[in-house]
Amino acid sequence: MIYLITLLFIAILPVAVICRYAYNKDKNKEPLSMLIKLLIYGVVSCFLVLIISAILGEIFPLFNRELRFMSLAEKVLYAFIYVALVEEFCKWIFVYTKGYKSEHFDQLYDIIVYSIFVSLGFAVFENILYVVLQGNITVGIIRAISAVPGHACDAIFMGYYLSLAKLYSRQNNKTLENRNIAFSIFVPTILHGVYDFCIMADAGIFVLAFLLFIIFLYNISIKKLKLVAENSIDLNPVNVFCPQCGHQMINNHCPNCNYQLNGPMPVNNQAPSPNNYPMNNYNQAPIPNNYPMNNYNQAPNPNNYPMNNYNQAPNPNNYPMNNYNQAPNPNNYSMNTYNQEPNPNNYPMNNYNQAPNPNNYPMNNYNQTPDANNYNQN
Repeated sequence: MIYLITLLFIAILPVAVICRYAYNKDKNKEPLSMLIKLLIYGVVSCFLVLIISAILGEIFPLFNRELRFMSLAEKVLYAFIYVALVEEFCKWIFVYTKGYKSEHFDQLYDIIVYSIFVSLGFAVFENILYVVLQGNITVGIIRAISAVPGHACDAIFMGYYLSLAKLYSRQNNKTLENRNIAFSIFVPTILHGVYDFCIMADAGIFVLAFLLFIIFLYNISIKKLKLVAENSIDLNPVNVFCPQCGHQMINNHCPNCNYQLNGPMPVNNQAPSPNNYPMNNYNQAPIPNNYPMNNYNQAPNPNNYPMNNYNQAPNPNNYPMNNYNQAPNPNNYSMNTYNQEPNPNNYPMNNYNQAPNPNNYPMNNYNQTPDANNYNQN
């Protein structure tokens, strides 16, 4: 009994460690109930693999032959199609349907967590079968540093490309979305196939290739995981307002007036403007004509010109404000440099903080107003 518990511990421990590592990298933790379900889906995918493998074995007798009787070319087909493609596709089905389509997928890194948990649900079931049924601790240790991390690495690539697909989906770029969805199956299948083929080839050169490959795979996978985790961005805006009626939108759709937003969505947790211009950096609703907001959390001016740099409302004709926190003059000429209102005809002020004379002649050099005929004072 103690030996059996030890075997189970060795089979489960690497899965628990990797899941914990991936979970800790998530800035906004996913619901534990969902992660447990994803692990279960991973186990279910094992049975789906058995069903598909049995069907392929009936259709293609080649896959029912023992490896030692296969040629190198046949081993390539066996490793890449019968093993890698079938397993990765079965895992991908649950990652895509239960993760990619989930309402909880609101940050780029989330899908990598989902992929890892599904893949390691598959791996823990497979590992228990290998380790417990063979009753060999050595097999458990070898698989703990090879097969289980290998499944996790394949999952990282699967999640990485699905994260890109989701990003392009938010930009309504169906071509790049579909391309990255295809990559999310193709790339893990190639990596998994190379891993299995190097083991199945049973030749010295492939043993060396296997060792170099897993070093490369582990290194690049960890880098990709860290890259996405550190640069994960919000995908689902929290305040998306309908440009027609102002009602909050859900999944680009207004439940109030049935308006459908077809333009590209931003990826920085902000609501789009009615014509799909980006929001400002303060999570503000868009202005009527969709010009960008200013940098001071202010509503736009009537004609939607940018605000000035002093938290002020614009002048009536929307000319820029002066540099002294002052409202503009009626005809919107620049203010003078002494914090003064302009003269009626908007000529520049003199250099002595004085209002101009009625006809706007220059002041004399003694701070005096000119006489009626504008001769210099004595």
